[in-house]
Amino acid sequence: MSLMTRRNTVMGSVLLVTLLAGCGDPQLGALEGELESLRGRPSGKVQELPPQPEYHPVTYDMADARSPFPVTPAGARRGADGRRQRCATGPRSPS
Repeated sequence: MSLMTRRNTVMGSVLLVTLLAGCGDPQLGALEGELESLRGRPSGKVQELPPQPEYHPVTYDMADARSPFPVTPAGARRGADGRRQRCATGPRSPS
């Protein structure tokens, strides 16, 4: 037998044994007894939920105001004429 055929045979045997092990008697007698005792107990009432607080929406009045975040992207510089200039080599060090 080749190695691949032997491996497939072993894996198939393990799979078959695993599947057949699930077909045995589950022995659920203790579980059934516990469930019957729980079903026989009187059940209590569930407490009502507290009232939900009323929601009051808040309006945003500053939509037309200036943004607090910088408009220029990182690395952009402004030249003498006020226009943005992109620095190709990165930020300059102070000289």
